[in-house]
Amino acid sequence: MLFDNCRKDVKKTILPLGHEDPSVYPCFRTCIEAQRPPLRHNVDLVCDRLKDIRCVVCPKKPESCTYLLTKLELSLLDGIKDDIDFCVKLAREENLVFLPGEALGLKNWMRITIGVEAHMLEDALERLKGFCTRHTKKTDTETESPSSVENE
Repeated sequence: MLFDNCRKDVKKTILPLGHEDPSVYPCFRTCIEAQRPPLRHNVDLVCDRLKDIRCVVCPKKPESCTYLLTKLELSLLDGIKDDIDFCVKLAREENLVFLPGEALGLKNWMRITIGVEAHMLEDALERLKGFCTRHTKKTDTETESPSSVENE
């Protein structure tokens, strides 16, 4: 067979084009099984950290994946009109690049690649949190100065 001589420690897999069920190949199964624990850890890491970032929501936590689709709550942000605007400003301000959902037909969503090392994700999530904090709409009580509240 095509993959009879595959090594079990292979990290990359080349699949023949047009085959509908690539999981029939032993190397493909081996690669996926080897990647599951780190990918699960990354899913847990990202989903836990996103809980602190109100404007980026993960509606459903997957078991294991290499990217995560998140919904942008743009009503919480000031000066950002859509997912493309969000991603462009994020790239300019934080050197952090995520795929706007518009590219996938999902307006006001964003795709985050999580198939990277955990320390890279932690850094990216800190920068994402800082960006969202800076762009969060201020409430009426936040915009009032302390002296104006005292004078009432």
